[in-house]
Amino acid sequence: VGGERRDRETLMPSTRLADCANPLAMAWVDLLAQYRAQHPGHDLVLTCTARTAEEQWELYKKGRVLKDGAWVVDADPKTSVVTNCDGRAKKSKHNSNPSVALDFAVVVGGKVSWDPREYAPVGALARDLGLVWGGDWQALKDYPHLELRED
Repeated sequence: VGGERRDRETLMPSTRLADCANPLAMAWVDLLAQYRAQHPGHDLVLTCTARTAEEQWELYKKGRVLKDGAWVVDADPKTSVVTNCDGRAKKSKHNSNPSVALDFAVVVGGKVSWDPREYAPVGALARDLGLVWGGDWQALKDYPHLELRED
């Protein structure tokens, strides 16, 4: 995705808006402007736009352990599953070329916040712009995730 956008040895997902489908990129620019106007002292930063199948696989393993030849959810309460898409059998919207999904973080007072309450205003703006917000999902809520609606 996006040509040689990163060092293949480090498996670093893209944070370039140029790696997103144009409708998603345009919606993000609109959302960002509205959010900044409505929430002084807060900001949004992109954390992932596109990632390869290998990067998706590494992310899939987080919160899981290999047991009897299969990846199962880890019982350790300090770890949590990040995604149900393994990039192989089940592709992520981030694996599309161009990406039809992006991840972001809310910044409050110069620090990233992972408090789901901070993401709700972004979800409302995203819905108004016709995007899907991961915080609306029934299972495995993904508050810092936006994607294009499938029509």
